[in-house]
Amino acid sequence: MKIQSLLVVAALTLCNSSVFASAAEDRWNSLPEERQTRLIERAAENGFDVTTEEGRQAFRDFNREARIAEAAELGFDLTTSEGREAFREQRQAGHDENQELREQQRELRREQIAELSDDERAQLREEMEGLTREERRELLSEKFGS
Repeated sequence: MKIQSLLVVAALTLCNSSVFASAAEDRWNSLPEERQTRLIERAAENGFDVTTEEGRQAFRDFNREARIAEAAELGFDLTTSEGREAFREQRQAGHDENQELREQQRELRREQIAELSDDERAQLREEMEGLTREERRELLSEKFGS
């Protein structure tokens, strides 16, 4: 009877660990490739080998400590649930503010493009064809400023 219980516990442990690994892999795969690349580069810059589980865990710990230090500089204590919630709210407010600013900038850019003649818009469309997002931003900044 004891052996059966141990086998059940061992089977459940293996299932749970594979579920966690699968969930982590799914989260990683759902990240945009650009974000994955930045994370890998950041890990390498800080001396972490994210091809191993130990390296990934060390990098997660490094990021957690960096987040705690950042929060402490801003006066938040991430060791308490109240501190984590207040920090999260502050970061969300900053995110919302940045998102609103980007939307205002996009609206301004739309207005600037709308003021162009049909021929100028067609020429701009041709110039932007085949460019990356960053190259398009640069081109529009050169044409319209800001």
